[in-house]
Amino acid sequence: MGALVFPAGSILAYFYFALTAHQADIIGLAVKVVEAAVIVAAVRSVLARSEAGARRPYAA
Repeated sequence: MGALVFPAGSILAYFYFALTAHQADIIGLAVKVVEAAVIVAAVRSVLARSEAGARRPYAA
């Protein structure tokens, strides 16, 4: 859960600051792209794990 919440909060805070203070830089934007990729990877991992669990038969 932290792999989703922390980067998402960081991205939202960055864009809030960029909009209110009109300050954004290339490095900061690149970091946010990487953080978005982390969120996508975490979601894919969770979905793959839940899908694999749904296909596995229960042991009796």
